[in-house]
Amino acid sequence: MRALRNDRWRYSKAFLLNTSGERERGREGERERRRKCFFLTVLFLAVLTALPAQAHETRPGYLELNETEPGRYEVLFKVPRKGGARLKMYATLPETCTPVVPTATYATPGALIERTTVTCEGGLVGQRIVIQGLEALLTDVLVRVQFLDGSSIMHRLRPNAPSFVVPAAPSA
Repeated sequence: MRALRNDRWRYSKAFLLNTSGERERGREGERERRRKCFFLTVLFLAVLTALPAQAHETRPGYLELNETEPGRYEVLFKVPRKGGARLKMYATLPETCTPVVPTATYATPGALIERTTVTCEGGLVGQRIVIQGLEALLTDVLVRVQFLDGSSIMHRLRPNAPSFVVPAAPSA
């Protein structure tokens, strides 16, 4: 025990005691510190346990349309998988687009990759591309359109905005 400047007060473990041995403000301060520490620990554990729950569905999808001839596009659609199952989202191209070859599907550890070739009468500029089922998921889809002149556009589709209209190609 060590004396302070005022001889009336002295330290005793975590509490301040006056000369008569009565506990003073030290007890309330320690309780408050314990409450804050407990609250911060619970908050930290809650955040830690919540993070892995979202880790699987936040992998984005990817849709690439590469123009190889006027109005002809090679299509690649990468769909994330969760627990081996395909996420229920599907690329919907404009009605002016018709498949030239059947869709080929390849499985990779974290995704399914679908490839096909389509012809779109009049091209894709001004046409709407939609990802069906995106509204119900916690993921985004990155769309990239590569035009014949070498220019490209990229757009991110989100659950609250699952479609977009292809703008005119920027100058290369």
